Amino acid sequence: MGIRGLSTYFSDHGSHFENVEISDTEVIVDGNNLYFLLTASCKGLNNAFGGDYYKLYKCFVEYFTTMKNCGISPYLVFDGGHEEIKMKTARKRRLESIRKAVTLGPSSQHKAPGLNSMGKLLFLDVLEELNIKVFQTEFEADREIAWLAMQKNCPVMSNDSDFFIFSVDYIKLDSIDIEGSKSCGKLICSQFNRQKFIQRHNLHSVELLHLMASLIGNDYISMSDLETIFTSIKLPPPRKNWTERHRRIQSIINWLSKEKDTNVAIDRILGCYPMTARPKLKQKILDSMSMYAGHDPSHQVLVEPACLQPHLRDLYTKCRLTARSVDVVTRREVYLGCTQVEERNLESVEIQGLTLFKTQLSIICPEKMSIAIQCRIKRWYSVIEYYEVDPINVLELDKEKRLELIHRSLHAPLESKVREKLEPETYGLFLVMNLWCENNHPSQYLVIALLIFRFLILYVEPHVAQTNSIKKLQAALNSKATPSRKIPYMQCMLAYAQFFHLDDSMRTSDKNYDRSLVHVCNIIQAIYKRTRQLNTLLANPITLPSVNHFFCGVFLYNFYTHISSKGVQHVDPNLLDGSLLPSECRDEFVRVKAVFLEHLSVDRSDLGLGATRKKRTRKPRKKDEGGKAVLAVDEVKTTSDDSDSSFCDLDNRFSVLGIS
Repeated sequence: MGIRGLSTYFSDHGSHFENVEISDTEVIVDGNNLYFLLTASCKGLNNAFGGDYYKLYKCFVEYFTTMKNCGISPYLVFDGGHEEIKMKTARKRRLESIRKAVTLGPSSQHKAPGLNSMGKLLFLDVLEELNIKVFQTEFEADREIAWLAMQKNCPVMSNDSDFFIFSVDYIKLDSIDIEGSKSCGKLICSQFNRQKFIQRHNLHSVELLHLMASLIGNDYISMSDLETIFTSIKLPPPRKNWTERHRRIQSIINWLSKEKDTNVAIDRILGCYPMTARPKLKQKILDSMSMYAGHDPSHQVLVEPACLQPHLRDLYTKCRLTARSVDVVTRREVYLGCTQVEERNLESVEIQGLTLFKTQLSIICPEKMSIAIQCRIKRWYSVIEYYEVDPINVLELDKEKRLELIHRSLHAPLESKVREKLEPETYGLFLVMNLWCENNHPSQYLVIALLIFRFLILYVEPHVAQTNSIKKLQAALNSKATPSRKIPYMQCMLAYAQFFHLDDSMRTSDKNYDRSLVHVCNIIQAIYKRTRQLNTLLANPITLPSVNHFFCGVFLYNFYTHISSKGVQHVDPNLLDGSLLPSECRDEFVRVKAVFLEHLSVDRSDLGLGATRKKRTRKPRKKDEGGKAVLAVDEVKTTSDDSDSSFCDLDNRFSVLGIS
């Protein structure tokens, strides 16, 4: 919900917080807040290339492991669908996300740390792996978080300004010192001292604090309802760091400090309004105050959403069914999202997962209905289709029928020899790649890059202290203390380490950045996400790998551009054939690679020398009639290698797509 301006107001009054060390307690955590905080604090995600999920996985695991080691039992509660009152904000955020997705580059990627499609799914995977309790509410979660904390008599962890007001112990998420907590054995953080704030500002009761928040404006009472109040209350003089909003907050506090009785204060406020407007406004104020105090006896905490079919509710509350499912049923519309880098003039990456998504809609919707499917179109979003849903009752489908349904949605034959040749998890990855290759016909070297990364993460990284730092690997190989059994793994990781890191020149300039290549690779994420969601709805008829075990955007980008710029004939063949991998997985890689390349629709041509970049030459300056120098229109000259070998020009998005 949030009270606009309140967080920054309290931040300017740091004396209202006190440093604490907590342990051996349950805490209720704002799941959405924590997810965005951790993605923002995780260094080197390289979202301009699609995201480095192995880094994000380590960040999540480290955070929650530290909390558990401090005796903290987190209970994460997540927001659900959009209420009508929230739609204006939701639409604004969609446009902001689209703007970032189509303009973000390597030099500006630090400005959009949350722009990764699969981060939320990975976050939930880690929570499940560590047996951490979760709950997804039907709509916004703030009230549920506060009331659950009141019931359990435990602290709330969030960055939302509402919790300054709720009658709960409030710990700001961004105050938690994870590094310090590792050595301390207790969770080091800052807790809001509500009583100190009340005393300092001469508020005579916590009820007056609840009234203050209601008169500032929230989801119960709009700012337009409150404008009349500020014609009767004197605003304090401006200050250097204060906005107009801060002045209004201070004026309400100053005015309430003179009141001792809450009811009298409410009556005086209502005196500013016409008699006809008073009853409705008074009820809004009382409802708002009751919500902050947790005094609504009819409200049940953490209730399953009644709008969903009974057999789907448990999946939803456990966060295994997307929050947009509520929007589908209640609003009969759904926005496919734009949460990763895309090329503005190409169709949204979500389009290629649309068949999978439509199957999801058929399972989620309880009856025939028309669903407005919205998606990015260039720099905007709009309805791309009104889909007439024909419901599917999954309870009537046996395991074989469910398996057949997901194969059909992925455009893959159920009776396939590939299924017999691959392990279940690798076969699940093959199905995702199959749909991607069918639609995009990518270079075989993108597929090889993805498989090499997967084998490095699964078989090599655990033996090299989970590092791909070139300096650390070289130092370890030169050290006599390094066990001989680890040397092959370190040599292998060192050979590929260059592809894990972003070139320094790209950190400050987007000149050589190929957005079309990133766009094509990000389609893999879109297909995988929809496959994961559908697979969950069907009780997991196939096995899928975790995203951090196969997708690393910067590795794919660097590996492919390394080959395309040098040409295959100038690249060490050991990088491509698996010879550098440890003996324990080398044969397996060769076998899996052969199956993928044989059965996937890829461009099998060798990449020759990359095309020479276009050189811009200028015509001599001419003079206009007035004698003023004028620069003529540029001529563009293109040179290329004279050899007969084929090449891929990364400046040409059709080359990336493998279209001749």
